[in-house]
Amino acid sequence: MNFNKTIFKNHFVIILFIIALGGCAASYSPIIPEARKYISGDSLSPVSFKYRYDVLSLRGNKRYSKKELKNGLSVVSVKITNNTDSVINTSNLKLFYGSKEIIPVNPEAAAMQLKQGTAIYLLYCLLAIYITKDELVSSGSGVRMEHETTVIPIGIPIGVGNMIGAGAANQNLRKEFLKYDISNKNINPHETIYGIITLKETGHEALMLK
Repeated sequence: MNFNKTIFKNHFVIILFIIALGGCAASYSPIIPEARKYISGDSLSPVSFKYRYDVLSLRGNKRYSKKELKNGLSVVSVKITNNTDSVINTSNLKLFYGSKEIIPVNPEAAAMQLKQGTAIYLLYCLLAIYITKDELVSSGSGVRMEHETTVIPIGIPIGVGNMIGAGAANQNLRKEFLKYDISNKNINPHETIYGIITLKETGHEALMLK
């Protein structure tokens, strides 16, 4: 019984290629804006605004924080309090990045740009263990060696499992981004809301809401 060395080497190259492109699928740890510590903001202003940069990396979402940097984005969790006696709609508020007015990226579009790939894990399906059994068989013309090969497709469950895991993580990210979408949202008097916004910026300029 022996392993086919050439096939093993080829599969080893495939494994290294997959690892180089991303390894195994990464899970998604929710940001949970309510649980974050915030900076900045004036609690005495009509609308108090506080924010926190780097929330993806803060929650250990390394795969997604790399996509964030690669796509020139910044995911920010925010806390907004209406200190007035009137209802305020967020569509009437303006967001400033430093001195520049900006518009956050649509959460659906942001989730699409940040999602991890799934098709790459199909390469795992090429992995298999080949076990060859050598056996001496007697016949009328003498004794001959026969080879029986058994193929164990170990890569299929690995590939499928990683695709399912990556897809579930992407879906969890998308759901949280949509859940904490603050666009066109009413804030009742003295109510505090939490949200997740994505900026088409890579710096950490001060944010202001006016």
